Amino acid sequence: MQTILERISSGEKLVADGATGTNLKQRGLDPTASAEQWVLEQPDEIVRLHSDFIEAGSDIILTSTFGGTAVRLEHTGGVGNVNEVNSTAVELAKKARGERNKIIAGSVGPTGVLMRPLGAMEKEQAYSEFQTQIQLLSDGGVDLLVIETFFALEEAEQAVKAAKSIVSVPIVCS
Repeated sequence: MQTILERISSGEKLVADGATGTNLKQRGLDPTASAEQWVLEQPDEIVRLHSDFIEAGSDIILTSTFGGTAVRLEHTGGVGNVNEVNSTAVELAKKARGERNKIIAGSVGPTGVLMRPLGAMEKEQAYSEFQTQIQLLSDGGVDLLVIETFFALEEAEQAVKAAKSIVSVPIVCS
């Protein structure tokens, strides 16, 4: 399979999936629950969603790990440990991809805790949280890392810094 950079360099237009949480809620995920909860409790639904995105034309499939840092998992009801959630989510995306030439993107979202001086999170803790999650996504074999939907620049910077210390795959940040 070609890498994402090879595909982009050749001029290919790539389409990413999106609205994972919204789509899962339409499929029955409790509005107060997280996508990470279904990674462990309803893995067939996660695979089905990825497959539906692929059938709709997505070239890039994001793992269901937007809230996959340990601190975020604690705040969303402790649905599982950080290792189990992130590793399983990558496996499910790969299962949906099968042998098709699709890109698996590790999704990393904010921790949900404000950083100092507005909140309790120190830069070092944020960095550590992201480093743990990103290492798991990398170990799982993602082709791309997507650091997404950050509102606080300082937190996004810690995620990017952690990613650059670990991965050799391309990194996208929004």
